[in-house]
Order: sequence, then structure tokens, then C-alpha cells
Amino acid sequence: MPKLLERVKKLNLNQIKTLSTNAVSNSIWERENGSGIFHHFGNKDLSLSELKKNDQIKIDGFVIPASQIVLAEQIHGNSVQIVSQNDIGAGITQTPIPAVDALITNEKNIFLAIKTADCVPILMFDPIIKVIAVVHSGREGTRKNIVRETLKILMKNFKSNPENILVKLGPSICEKCYEVDQNTFVNFVNSTGIEQQFSFLNIKKVLLHQLKEAGISLKNIENIDICTFEDENYFSYRRDEMKGRQISLIGMLNKDI
Repeated sequence: MPKLLERVKKLNLNQIKTLSTNAVSNSIWERENGSGIFHHFGNKDLSLSELKKNDQIKIDGFVIPASQIVLAEQIHGNSVQIVSQNDIGAGITQTPIPAVDALITNEKNIFLAIKTADCVPILMFDPIIKVIAVVHSGREGTRKNIVRETLKILMKNFKSNPENILVKLGPSICEKCYEVDQNTFVNFVNSTGIEQQFSFLNIKKVLLHQLKEAGISLKNIENIDICTFEDENYFSYRRDEMKGRQISLIGMLNKDI
């Protein structure tokens, strides 16, 4: 076994920063000369249906035009798309970016968004290169290592150094609420190479290993420890089998927004 992978297998979620419920709201990763990185993990108060009904959304004083949001189609794969101003409104005023589960941009006033209802929403920001990414990573996306594919593009196309990238893992279904059948369990464990306690899956445990293996520093990873199945403030497909989805987003601001 490669030495790096051997070290990674020993890691667990207790080794990264865990945020309280109060930290779920918006925050600015940095602000310089009137610009910053806005990010927000939504719950039922920020749903896809509400987003489509309003011309803008207001989150703790920040007003974001719905027309500046970009959504991916999300097919539980590992494809990634770089987006630009030509793509704004995708998923809101036009069809979403097709056949992808992660979005990347280095342009300001584009708000990358994903919808979830148990899967893990992941936000990334490189403060040196000034590039952002949003990732939808459920069981299949995690099994196919979509975070690795996203980081590959950040490094290849934007010359990001993974040691500089900040990552936040949003609310999602927890291990004790995510029981699966034997075939699904075996397939997931064999694909990821990460041990699990039968017959439950810990998605964030695998994501942490994948992020670390890709070069992300543990000190740059934060986890919001909220289970969408247990907390009824969040949509949970497994709990309710409903179509509702909360929205998580990230965008680079300037003085005009």
C-alpha cells in the first residue's frame, strides 16, 4: 500500500474542524477592497422551488439575483464543468448545465449552486488563485471520487495548489441513518477502499480520505455536523421521499453586488 494512502486510511472526521449549527449561515471567507467569497449552506428556508419563484434571494443582508446563479443537472456522476458569464441563469431561467455534478469558475458575481436532500454539498475556494467550486457528492459521486476530478481541473486549468484550497462539507445524511443493502455496501467499499461498518455508509469519512489523498490539508477542511435525516429543518429524500431540495451556493463578490 502506498505510504500516503496508508496514512490517509487512519484519518477520521474527528481530526477536522466541526462547525456548529450557527455556522451554517452565510460567511465571507475573505474581504479585500470590497470583494469577498460568499458561501451558504441552505435548508428548507432556501429551496430550489423558492429560488425559482423569486427574482432574487436575501440571506442575512446579502441580496443575490437569481439570474446570477448557475445550477448543474446532477446525475450522480463525476463530471465537472468550468462556467462563465455565458452560463448564468442555468437551472433557474434556462436548463441546468447538463450531465455534471460539479461547477468551477474564477469569474466574479457568478453564484455556483447545487441542490441536495441527503447528499453532501461541498464548497471549495482557492484564496491565492481566486477560484471557487461547488460539488454534489452523494453515494455514487463519492464512489466515483468526484472531489478528485474537481481538484484535477483546479490544478490543471487554474494552477491551484491543493495545499491552499479551503473546503467545507455541508449538512448531509449521517452514517447511522444511512443503511444500505449488502450489494450496495460491498460495491461502495470495494470501489473506495475505505472500511465501513456493515450495513451503514459514512460518506463524509470517504470524502475526507479522498480530499487528503488529493493534497488538501486537514487544517483547511471544515465539516458541518448536521444530519439531514435527523434534522427536519432540512429536506431528506430518505426520510420523506419528497422532491424538495435545499440549495447551497458560493460566489465571488465585488462592489456591484
